[in-house]
Amino acid sequence: ATLLPFIMSRHLRRSLPLYRRQQLYYALNESSVKVTRPFPAICNRQLSSIQQSSSSAADNNNAESMQSLIKSRRTGTSLVFTLDDDRSEEEEEEFLKQAIHRAIQCAEMAPNHKRTEPFSFLQILNSSSTAKDVAEIAYQVAARTRSVPVARKKKEKWSQIPAFLVTLVHENQNASSLDSSDGETPKNYDALPYAPPETERQLEDYASASSAIQNVLLSLHSDGISTKWATGPVIATRAFRNLIDAKPTDRVAALIMLGGVDSIQFGSEKEETITTARRQRKRELDGDLLRSLP
Repeated sequence: ATLLPFIMSRHLRRSLPLYRRQQLYYALNESSVKVTRPFPAICNRQLSSIQQSSSSAADNNNAESMQSLIKSRRTGTSLVFTLDDDRSEEEEEEFLKQAIHRAIQCAEMAPNHKRTEPFSFLQILNSSSTAKDVAEIAYQVAARTRSVPVARKKKEKWSQIPAFLVTLVHENQNASSLDSSDGETPKNYDALPYAPPETERQLEDYASASSAIQNVLLSLHSDGISTKWATGPVIATRAFRNLIDAKPTDRVAALIMLGGVDSIQFGSEKEETITTARRQRKRELDGDLLRSLP
């Protein structure tokens, strides 16, 4: 669980009383995973002495490791579970469940204005009947716009994905229904019309959910699990919304696909070469993505 202490240390500076933050700090530092540095908000004499005794080089290495982990994550393309040939299917599934649990712990630390706690996650493992239904919906959607052979290939590919995570944003009960449309009623496998957030609160809640999703992706990456954040027509169908029992005001923000070993492994020998080379971008970092105001 490489990422969890980093994320918890950011969140807990203000959310807990002083004595609880101190207890948590010591507990994390006695575990196998170390926190990068003491929480600034609790640097009393005891913690200051600990900080002074720690190596600044070690702190720098931890910071660089965190930054390297973020920069090395990529969207997965091959999502077949191939973590360990010696591991049984049951052991693979248990590993996935534990990694997902750690990822959701990171998700709940996402910034959340006014503490609305607007999002939740639905876990769909490959061994479940729901996973088979998801693959069938993917087939039905693809068959409507592409050839049947292509749709079958997509169903086969989705049937091999080890797990899915559905992200829901729960909007206010007074919000407009996301499960309806004007005019002709869409069929089960037709995409419902897009309905953008209507209020500032809904937009903030969606932003919070997106932050939570990023935390999930990074946490799973730190566990060596490849991921893909999917949107598209499948999650916009009434069939999918019925499958996950979404309420009329629930917005489906993501269908996260979880798979095999990351194509870019955090901590591997080739990571330095991969992470230092930026993905092809249309915009430059200095002077475009980042500008200094006078």
